[in-house]
Order: sequence, then C-alpha cells, then structure tokens
Amino acid sequence: MNLLAEIYISSEETRNPNIRGWVHNVPFELLKRISELGYALEPRGREEYYAVKVREAADSVKVQEIRKLLNSAGLVEYTKHTIFPKDLRISHYAFKFIRKFTKSEIDSAQYLRMNINGLGYIASHADTTADGYVLRVDKKQKNTLAIGWLSPIITPFASDTGRAELEKHHFKGLEFFPAIFDKPEKVTKPLWMLTSSITLPPCLLPVQNQRGEIVDPNTEEGERIWDDAGRVLPVLRYDRGQIQAIGEFDIAKTRELIGGMRRHYRHHYVVSQRFRKAIIDGKHRWIDFVPVEVA
Repeated sequence: MNLLAEIYISSEETRNPNIRGWVHNVPFELLKRISELGYALEPRGREEYYAVKVREAADSVKVQEIRKLLNSAGLVEYTKHTIFPKDLRISHYAFKFIRKFTKSEIDSAQYLRMNINGLGYIASHADTTADGYVLRVDKKQKNTLAIGWLSPIITPFASDTGRAELEKHHFKGLEFFPAIFDKPEKVTKPLWMLTSSITLPPCLLPVQNQRGEIVDPNTEEGERIWDDAGRVLPVLRYDRGQIQAIGEFDIAKTRELIGGMRRHYRHHYVVSQRFRKAIIDGKHRWIDFVPVEVA
C-alpha cells in the first residue's frame, strides 16, 4: 500500500476547511517558504489571501520539511483521530493520509468493502422514514445504470436488470427491497435497494463524532464516521473469531450506521471476492473495493 500525505496551508483563515488537512492562518512568510519547496501559491480572492496544496508520499523529504517549518512556527501536528477538532486549528495542523492499494492487496483480501469510485448515481434521496429511504423521481430515473448509488447517501440500488444480474449467482446474504418513491405514480424504472440479511459483528475501529469525540454509534445522534487516524478510505477491522462465527458470506452489512445526520445514516457493505468478480465482470466501473482486515 502506498500512502500519500495531503495538506492545504492558508495565509488567512479559510471558511470551508475539510475534516483534516488544513492549516489556518499561517504567516504569509511561512507560506512563502513552504511554496519554495515546489508548490504554487494559489490566490484566494484578495491579495493577502493565499494557500498552497501539498500532496506527496507520506514518507517523502518534502513532507518532513513541511513538518519542520510548521513546527518552527509553534504548531503541533495532530494525529490522534480522523476528525481534526475545530478548537485546535489555531495551534495544531493535521495531514490527510490517502491510501493507494496495490492490485495484489485487493486481490488477496478475503473480504472487501464496497466503495464509490466516480458518480454512478442511479437515484436521488428525498427523505428517510421508518420504512426506509424515500427516493425522488427526477432526471436520474432516466439513466441506464443497472447498479448504482443513491445520491448523496452512497448506498447501493439496482434496476430490474441489475437485480437479475446479481441474483443468478445466488450470493449468500444478498437481499433486495423495493425502493420507496416520493411520487410512485410517476415511476418508469423500478429500483431495488441492494442489502444483506447478514449483519457483521462490531467493527474494531472506533466511531467519532464531528466534535472529535469517540462515541457509541448506537446512541450518538449527530454526524459520525469511523476513526482511522486521518486515513482516507478507512480499513474496517474485525475479530477473526467473530467473523467465523457468522459463517461464510458474499455480502454483509456493517452493524454501525455511519453518516452526516440521522436521515443520511447508512450501512456499509462488505463482500467476498466472488461478489467483487461479478461487479467487475458487469463493468460497473463506479464501484471499487477497499480491503477489510480480519485478524
């Protein structure tokens, strides 16, 4: 696996920082010294508003040089959790780490998490009710996708064609539920929510809220994500004995519901190599896979 380190450094406070990978309001002279390592100064609307974007191998000399420069200004690197608490952004900085898996790492994994790659939206989310997601009847209904994602929740749905394509493999755990639409009388393309009858044991990664606190995903009401210490594409980790206890499967849903708020909470799906092969053979290029650790 290759690991990239990414960070944006601004000479004035930016209004819309990412979860990690921002340094706020550094002195312009420090920003200029960082840019001299080989990065363009990007204007941000006014003369005194500038930023640089860094994306390098995490173990590169340039990343070490940037650390030294930021440390020399009295800033401290934050590495504890994935979400970088807002109250530390004046005194700390954090890199965002981007995983790049090799083909052999993906091919050799026993299980993998389904992940979005590109758009591939098959429908739009309108609401979440006690009965499940409500889909909006809109222009996305006219697409030709067989398997795609619900925007913006990134949970998988299939057309009649996509459902038939997957059902012929008799995947263990695979289930389909009919989509609920806000205007069912206008539906021209029935859709099916792709899910599983099998629920995974608790993930060993903790769950963090937007305030940077580790929380119980069963009780936390606000935004929550898996905490993987700043890694983009979290690698879900499970106890081998607990995985073996549920038996072999081709698709299973995470016990945790992750998302920005209750109406956007969703399960993630962990699949077998056999399931992955069907997705690849079907040329569903907007779906890729992240290895899952079982140890």
